[in-house]
Amino acid sequence: MAQTFEKPEEVVQMYYKNPDLMAGIEQNVIEAQVMEWVETQVKIEEKSKSFDDIMKPQS
Repeated sequence: MAQTFEKPEEVVQMYYKNPDLMAGIEQNVIEAQVMEWVETQVKIEEKSKSFDDIMKPQS
């Protein structure tokens, strides 16, 4: 991510010095890792449904 900036080392240091910025990055990484794990654990089956069928509450 920092490599897209003119001075990536300064961006990296800014993130290390700011716990809130670092927490945001950590949260994104954890979310990506969870999604990767979930994708390995499930079988995805595509089904065609209309918008109304999806939005209708199940009784």
